[in-house]
Amino acid sequence: MGMRKTALLGTLLTLLTFLALPGTPAAFAQAAKEPIKIGGLHPLTGPLAVNGSEITEGIKLYWEDEMGNQVAGRSVRLILEDSEGKPDVGLTKARRLVESEKVHLVLGPVSSGVAVAIRDYMHERKVPLIITQATANALTNEKASPTIFRTAMSSYQQEAGGGYYVASKLGYKRIAVVALDYVAGHEQAEGFIRAFMESGGQSADKMLFPLGTIDVAPYVTRIQNKLQELDAVVGILWGPSAPAWIKKWQEYGLKGKIPPLTLSLSPAPSPFGGRGLG
Repeated sequence: MGMRKTALLGTLLTLLTFLALPGTPAAFAQAAKEPIKIGGLHPLTGPLAVNGSEITEGIKLYWEDEMGNQVAGRSVRLILEDSEGKPDVGLTKARRLVESEKVHLVLGPVSSGVAVAIRDYMHERKVPLIITQATANALTNEKASPTIFRTAMSSYQQEAGGGYYVASKLGYKRIAVVALDYVAGHEQAEGFIRAFMESGGQSADKMLFPLGTIDVAPYVTRIQNKLQELDAVVGILWGPSAPAWIKKWQEYGLKGKIPPLTLSLSPAPSPFGGRGLG
């Protein structure tokens, strides 16, 4: 985790330590002995497992290795749940963390679909939620809450810079955007396309496929059939679809025929011969 994220988390937890303590000396002493419970709600299985596992390991590294599971004189206990990247599972696990485990705050999730699903519940319960990756714009915009924070960027923030750069700096005018067919994929593709068109782009086709798709060959074929109409192809992908896209791009002989630009191609590297934008 970066210094900015750990500082924010440490500050919030220190405040929670004192806000949670009743006013009497006896109650203060009793509460000071109880651990601060932090819930982790990330996908440890499913198509977003790589992202969720990496974030979870980062959280554990910070608290267990760097902080010794202590803050402001109190012990810290991590309670981890697997959202599987599924909204219904995520909501069930959030309820378990809040109602059964009585956590003081929740870290997560990765999936915007899960984040949207748990937003109202976390807001109503007034349990702080620190979003570690989910980028859904609404979470800190029209659905903002005094108990919901994010250490990650929103969908628009993440991709708008790339849209501007591709149009105004690279000079491409006709593109295809390949993204994932769920909340984050839609919003990130739209954020990129909006900035691209505002910065001089002329056309932007959008191609979506389901989260976790491995057989991307039909989509690569669609790109092949449109080569004469495009200046570049932008991939906004993550999970197992990302390396699958790179593999098929090479297998279908597209390398060197059209620039493959990447914005969110995690956990895979930029396509061989392509240009990564972040």
